[in-house]
Amino acid sequence: MASIIAAVGYSNIGSITQAVVGSAVVGGVLAYELPHKVAGMDAGQVTMRAYVKGGVNVVCRCLPEVLGVVTILTMSVLLRVRGDSGLALVDPVEIQSWNKILQEWPILMGADTLLNLQCMLRLLLLMFLGIRADQKGRSPLSGVASVFLLGSMLARSTLSTRSLGYRLEGPLSLGGDLGVACEAAMIPFLAAVSMKALKRLPVVAGAIGLAVAYSRVHYFRLAENTADDTLFTLAHILELFAALAYLLRTISIYCTSTKENRSSAFVGFMHFLMPAQQALAAYYWLTAFTPDSQLPIGNGKPWCLLIWTNLLALGALLCSLALYVGECFGSTSTHQDEAVAIVESVPGETEMDQLDHYERAAFAPLAAGASDTSVAGLSDVILAAP
Repeated sequence: MASIIAAVGYSNIGSITQAVVGSAVVGGVLAYELPHKVAGMDAGQVTMRAYVKGGVNVVCRCLPEVLGVVTILTMSVLLRVRGDSGLALVDPVEIQSWNKILQEWPILMGADTLLNLQCMLRLLLLMFLGIRADQKGRSPLSGVASVFLLGSMLARSTLSTRSLGYRLEGPLSLGGDLGVACEAAMIPFLAAVSMKALKRLPVVAGAIGLAVAYSRVHYFRLAENTADDTLFTLAHILELFAALAYLLRTISIYCTSTKENRSSAFVGFMHFLMPAQQALAAYYWLTAFTPDSQLPIGNGKPWCLLIWTNLLALGALLCSLALYVGECFGSTSTHQDEAVAIVESVPGETEMDQLDHYERAAFAPLAAGASDTSVAGLSDVILAAP
């Protein structure tokens, strides 16, 4: 025990204790006040027993997903205990830099551990989305969101084949291969989920072109050429668009589907896991680098771009979670079991047609802001020779 405390440090143990106590206090306040604020119940009307019973019910209905998360966390802990960074450092400057990272991140052995864990959680979510949770297209991650995520993973995978400058490090990275493997494995699942949306929603190409235009203005300088550097910022912009589309899809589902479909166990699991994995990336870009140890900038303000895109994406996913929690605490009157539409439905239009109609209308202004040259620039960035 003494050796563990010496390795972690008393100050870090104090910070961990403060975070645990603070989280417990915030969770208790939310559990006490949320039913009153959302559903109009008296404060404290939902007892702790009801919360435990509901939690056990959700775990039982999402047992494969919960086991998957537990497996990933267990594997992460084992890799961290193993402690191999996957780096063969020879340069004294690099060794000194790595020792400084260990002093700043004694538990995680580097901030890249956060992003490695995010990659694994994303892959887990997409695996279950493709295997058991199609929900006839009612999943918030279907539609436009999956198209943007597919573009992001294609950009990341292309970047990993051209440059080593953006590879992740740390004990969970397995020498940088874990993140690359997870991103490549996501592509088939995203392609299968987004195939229908690609046929119905060509307007997304305009939004992707707009992302390409922004990525050409703001980028780092870690690769051998500018085209590769822009792929990194392009991936983050597309992930922001995916989070916004996820929120719009959630709203559309709540307006066009029955309560049974919008409050299913897997949808709840997704609403909790999506902001959790995004919080890892947001925390990374807020704390991983200090003003005197930042990545070299190629052009524009990539730091501001990445911080804001990750924070806005987290905000959009938290809003989606709030809608789901509100539905769980909402009234159980019979009129909520009927599908409610904000706009008048077209005769003969299916539920999926309505969802696609809302998404198309939401992203039409964004696509209109992208010029033809920016749309054409997507191929230039992806296919540019190294």
